[in-house]
Amino acid sequence: MKTGDFATDPRTKEDVKHRATIEETSQYQVLNPAAREELDKKSEAAIEAHAERTGTASDLNHLMPEFGVEKHSEINSPAKLTKLMELRIEEIARDSSLNGTQKRERLERLNEFESLATRYNEQLNQAKALSKEMGEIGAIAHALDPIARPGAILLAPFDGLIDGSKCIDGRDTIDVISFLPARESGPGLPGRPPTLVLNEAKGGGSPLKDADTPDGRAEQGSPEYLRRTLAIDLNLQRLLHETPTSMLERGLDPNSPKGRAYLQARAELLRAFSDGTLRYEYNKIQVTRDGTVTESRFTLERNGKLLPMDVFGRTDRELTRELLRNDRTYLHSQELTQDNAQKLSDLLEPLGRYDREIVGITLQHTDDAWLSNARSVQAMLEGEQARQALDRVSEALAQGGSLSEISKLLASAKKNIAAAIEIETEIRKTAARELDVGDLSQIVERNIELVADGRNQEVLVAVRVLEQDFIEHATQRILQSTSERDNFSRFVQEMTTDARALEKDRSDGRTPDLTELLREVESIDRAILAERDFNSRELTQLELEPDHQRLIAQVLDSDCRDLESAREVFERHIIAQAAAKASEARASDAQDRAQFLTYALDHSQEIANTLARGVEPDPDLVRQLGDQIQRAIEHERAIETQALEALGISAEQAEYAARVLDIQRARDYEQAQELVVREQARTAHNELVGPTKGLQISAGQAHTLDPVAYEMVRYNEPIARDGQALIYQQAGREPIAIPHDSPSRRYAEIAKLISRGVPPELALNRYLVDISQSRDPAEAVRRLPTANELQVKRAKDAQALERARQQGLGRGLGDGR
Repeated sequence: MKTGDFATDPRTKEDVKHRATIEETSQYQVLNPAAREELDKKSEAAIEAHAERTGTASDLNHLMPEFGVEKHSEINSPAKLTKLMELRIEEIARDSSLNGTQKRERLERLNEFESLATRYNEQLNQAKALSKEMGEIGAIAHALDPIARPGAILLAPFDGLIDGSKCIDGRDTIDVISFLPARESGPGLPGRPPTLVLNEAKGGGSPLKDADTPDGRAEQGSPEYLRRTLAIDLNLQRLLHETPTSMLERGLDPNSPKGRAYLQARAELLRAFSDGTLRYEYNKIQVTRDGTVTESRFTLERNGKLLPMDVFGRTDRELTRELLRNDRTYLHSQELTQDNAQKLSDLLEPLGRYDREIVGITLQHTDDAWLSNARSVQAMLEGEQARQALDRVSEALAQGGSLSEISKLLASAKKNIAAAIEIETEIRKTAARELDVGDLSQIVERNIELVADGRNQEVLVAVRVLEQDFIEHATQRILQSTSERDNFSRFVQEMTTDARALEKDRSDGRTPDLTELLREVESIDRAILAERDFNSRELTQLELEPDHQRLIAQVLDSDCRDLESAREVFERHIIAQAAAKASEARASDAQDRAQFLTYALDHSQEIANTLARGVEPDPDLVRQLGDQIQRAIEHERAIETQALEALGISAEQAEYAARVLDIQRARDYEQAQELVVREQARTAHNELVGPTKGLQISAGQAHTLDPVAYEMVRYNEPIARDGQALIYQQAGREPIAIPHDSPSRRYAEIAKLISRGVPPELALNRYLVDISQSRDPAEAVRRLPTANELQVKRAKDAQALERARQQGLGRGLGDGR
């Protein structure tokens, strides 16, 4: 043992039946700046404390042999040290070989020994506490890593008290726990299942512990140890069972954004555990004295199979479903309450005091009308029928009843509560119209709708919660209907892993085999087709309501969407390789191509110089250059098409590869081709408008012509406006914004008028008016005014009439009328 280091556990581990297996170990970089700073401070303190402890240990080691102490562990507690001191004092007193002076000297050395031992123990305990803190900082930073685990929610350790107790620390709990909500795959973003991250925090050289489990004694880090500890973890139990009131007591407002995020994450965690989709990540996070963090991933497999986790936080799957329903009920209730309150506030906020009083009086009148109307009984009966249907749904779900029957009951409950709300709002609105509140009628009626929703909130929330339960229950029953589902899930995982590896290969500069990529894509297509066909047949047989069938289909299709994301990765590599190979097929023409590009650039520059002088270029030269560029492009495309066909890729993949090649080619020919296209558009425009001066685009104006914008305006009408720009869209293309005062737009509008038979003289007048008046884009779009614009116009007209009336009254009074 090195001087000043911790003593190792003397107890043998020969009785440990299940050992931990580490899949991989790597150094971890703490990305959270605050955590990194805190870790650096602790590290500095730990290094300084270690130096002091080493000095103390050195002095102590000199005295230990004299007093019969071989190891620090013999005196590492006050009780052990006190017992030793009492024995040695008695021994010195009885030792007849020592005279009085020698006894005093030895007692002085014994007191020094006691002082050093006490100081060393204090330093050792401080070092252990500091080391533990560093381990926890590293483990928390790892569990909440913003890159590897974006959106993770820390569960333990937690702040404050739950049920009057702080977060428990000990061998029967996991040191650090975070939860990663599920994420669907998207472009460039792989999906992930809901994941519970479990970190064992280790400071310095702290070893793995072990404990008795139902499977035999197991080492910390083994799947058996995790299953045992996860099942009895009291911190997790308290978190899972914590009520909104308890959250508030420990300083976490359940209605705050942070509180809602926590509750939503907990609900997803409960759901994932209940339906078996929860994934576990078990790590050891070791932080050394110098602040270096190492992560080690434990395997959770035993004999090639994942060890199941049947209980967590002393909560089994049946109790989990009850807790999940409670969480969802609370979340949905709060959501509806806050939403209704906000809408009511938005309705009343613009109103003055008297208008608010009118609204309040009217609503009170509708309350009286509602209570006295005979149809209110019918509404209450509809509500009661909805509750009864929901009770039957809850019972059927608990007993595993017919999915078709449950679906019908849910649909019936929704229909009943909708009818109850409709009857109530109809009665109240009819009563409100009796008072004729004028412009406030719409506000009153919307208020009535919100109040009716609030009165029936309990049933509306129950419908939402039970419908979620049903969707998940039905989905699970379908997924468990055949063992083939396991094979499909494994295939999805394999393809997702392969896609990630493929992206890493690309970043490392490695090129995958094209034939293998094509096989992967083909196997993915077959798997998706078979899975969707199977799901469709299963759903059809269940005879569910259309809404439920659609929702369940979306859930079942999540794996297929993950596969499609993996397929996109494979296909990107296929297209990139196909484009590269097609480009290589032109290698024999590389010299000729380079010479032609130089020729095209020289001639296009010559034409550009001519235009810059305000001189019309030779149209034959422009036409000839355009033809030559087009023939060169067609020649290249022919070679590329032949090369792409030889690769055996699909027509769609070949089309995408051809687009990539066209984009690359456009960069090479851009300068020459852009000038030719612009000149061709200018020539065609001038031929169309004829010799009328002012309508033609002169050589000096050529640089103001954007051929793409010109063509878009020439053959299309604007679909919208954005500030001082008009939005155009051509079939199969992205919409583009063209400024209202763009010369290209004006040129195209002239061409459009003349092509429709407008005489050039009138078109010129229109052009001059357009330039001089700079019409607002709304006029150019020629659309009907929006509802908001009509409302503003009516308000302005009413104000004008009121002013006129007041002026008329004023004149009448002044005349003595």
